[in-house]
Amino acid sequence: MDNLSFFVTTIVLAFAFLVTTPARGNDSFFGLYRATRSGPPLAINQNPVCRKAQLLHSDVVQNATLEGQLHAGNFTFLGAVKDMEECMSLCCASKRCQLAYMDNAKCYGVKCFSEELCKITTGISTNDVKISLMVRNDINRKAYVTAYIVVVVVAFGAAVSGTVWAVFIFVRRYRETGGTKSKEDEGEDGDMNAEPKVY
Repeated sequence: MDNLSFFVTTIVLAFAFLVTTPARGNDSFFGLYRATRSGPPLAINQNPVCRKAQLLHSDVVQNATLEGQLHAGNFTFLGAVKDMEECMSLCCASKRCQLAYMDNAKCYGVKCFSEELCKITTGISTNDVKISLMVRNDINRKAYVTAYIVVVVVAFGAAVSGTVWAVFIFVRRYRETGGTKSKEDEGEDGDMNAEPKVY
């Protein structure tokens, strides 16, 4: 019975580990979601960003603004950046960012209210503003989620089949012994119930 409890405990702990593993960033298999940042701001080199393979965007437009200007959507300050590529990486890492908007090395993520308000208009006489529309690649995210679900289902199936196997072995051994005590157990019980011998 000790083997059965050890086996079940091991399976339960492995399953619990798989289910409760926290996200470890975008490079992790289990990092399928990104928790919102709270507390003190991260250092520049610690900002969560997308890898270049994940970075899909339209052309970067300079000397431009949005049709709705500051009323085009929700502007979220993502941080001070060196270039537009870094701004797009920060926008890509943010779930709600649809548009990377850089003004004087300050990066903003824009969640547009409508397509009309977020139309890009050119002809502004400043080189400080750069805009790029982000393209979401949800196919990879869906593939990771599907793989994660498959792993969890397989682990759960292994736990259930292991439990069924252990119960089967227990029942089989019980039937083989016929539910009777072994000879060693009978010998010990027989010695206790026997009358004391006088020599």
